[in-house]
Amino acid sequence: MAAIIFLALGALMLYFAVEIGMRRRIAFLHDYHYQNMKEEDITPYLHLMGVGLAVVGICFVSSAVILSCQKVLFLPVLFGGLLPGIGVMLYAQYRYNGGIFS
Repeated sequence: MAAIIFLALGALMLYFAVEIGMRRRIAFLHDYHYQNMKEEDITPYLHLMGVGLAVVGICFVSSAVILSCQKVLFLPVLFGGLLPGIGVMLYAQYRYNGGIFS
């Protein structure tokens, strides 16, 4: 059951990553995430947010596959993908918006 939930969450995150990163749909983000941004910074910001979300989505999908086979490697794979993905999104926030909620 947990593997199905992780698979569904991963697929949803990959969908949002494609919409944000490739199709440049800024409407999927809250307005405070991009309110202090210059117009020329929106495209690289959306690209980095899409990449970070894709890393997290791939991490969730691969964790679901590993969870259905064996439970030993589940947590290292989960945290091994969550930390870099969230790190990329935080980097994009600080670089292009000046902070997480600013």
